Parts: sequence; structure tokens; C-alpha cells
Amino acid sequence: MENSTFATADISDLRSDLAALQRDVSDLMSHLKTTAANGASSAVSEVGKSAQHLYQDTVASGSASIKAISKGIEDQPILALLIAAGVGYLGARLLSR
Repeated sequence: MENSTFATADISDLRSDLAALQRDVSDLMSHLKTTAANGASSAVSEVGKSAQHLYQDTVASGSASIKAISKGIEDQPILALLIAAGVGYLGARLLSR
């Protein structure tokens, strides 16, 4: 009878330990999901910021290039006209083949 009581107590202890373990694993999984979601959100935010900076740098660089080309055309319009005619002629020759 005494063995039966110890076995019942051991089984009861095991059940409570398993229930506690199940709660702990559930809490851990919930924490991991939250952490992963926060990390992904942070990563998306960083990528968005990087893309915005890249876009702004590209626009600034393009604007500077356009201004430089415009200035060159204004300073030397005949040379620009000859270059455009040469590029047009070469383009026509390559496309006619």
C-alpha cells in the first residue's frame, strides 16, 4: 500500500512537472514569436531607411549630372550638336543592319 501511495505521489509530481514544462515551452514560443516579429519589423524599417537614402543620393547625383550636361551644352552648343548628330548617325547605321 505504501508503494502505491509513493507511486501515486510520483505520478502526481510528474504530471505537475510536465504541466509546468508545457507552460514554460508555451511562454518561450510566445516570446520567440514576439522577438522575431519585432526583429523583422526593425529590419524592414532599416531597409526602408537605406532605400530612401539611396534614392535621395541617386536623385542628387542625377540632378548634378543633368546640370553639368546642361552647362556643357550651353557653353559649347555647336560641339553638342555635332556630338548628337554623330550619335544619331551611328545609331541609324547600327539599327539599319
